[in-house]
Amino acid sequence: MSASLASAARGISAPDALEQTLAQIAEVAATSLPGVDEVAIHLPSVHGEIMVCASGATVGDLGRLEREAGEGPSTHVRETGEVVRVDDLRHEQRWPSFVGPAAQLGFTALVAVPLDVGRRPFGALVAYSRSVEALKSGSEQSAALFAVHATLAIEHSRRIANLNVALDTRKDIGLALGILMERLSITEDQAFAYLTRQSAATQTKLRVVAAGVVEEAQNRSVPVEGHE
Repeated sequence: MSASLASAARGISAPDALEQTLAQIAEVAATSLPGVDEVAIHLPSVHGEIMVCASGATVGDLGRLEREAGEGPSTHVRETGEVVRVDDLRHEQRWPSFVGPAAQLGFTALVAVPLDVGRRPFGALVAYSRSVEALKSGSEQSAALFAVHATLAIEHSRRIANLNVALDTRKDIGLALGILMERLSITEDQAFAYLTRQSAATQTKLRVVAAGVVEEAQNRSVPVEGHE
């Protein structure tokens, strides 16, 4: 287990896309958790859709079916923050649109745990088994360890995204200041004050105003065909 967790941790630090990292964590969890055959991680994307990162195509398809049906273990976990354990899917009365297809795929038991940030559930890790009673006691705690790794990967990805936005913003503002200083023959402080006034007057974020100045300057510099 410790070696597998270390492998997942290396995946978190690797410069891969978030989806690839979560899929790696799902794969390691599937091969490490006792009695577990497949694992899927469900996460809302920036567009509000549910992204499914799975250890195999079967549970990936099952996750997408759950997303379309709007019911299932990961949906329940994301909405309630509760841990879900089903020892025999044949007797599960919740989520009829999910249970039938899951049983047809040969899954008989599952454990679903939340991915938490600030004590608020926003995703879920679901571990599936094809053997009744294969999930040992304590499987919830073991699955939760991998949920922690998935959460760390998500938080890391968001920090990087926020940093990239900040760097892009700084670059746009710097370019806009230079353009205004040259065009209006003003100082850097005066150029910044100009951007600030435009931002307040139009109720637009400063970085958007700056990006507009840069785009306008770029459009001016592009020669019109036949009029170079």
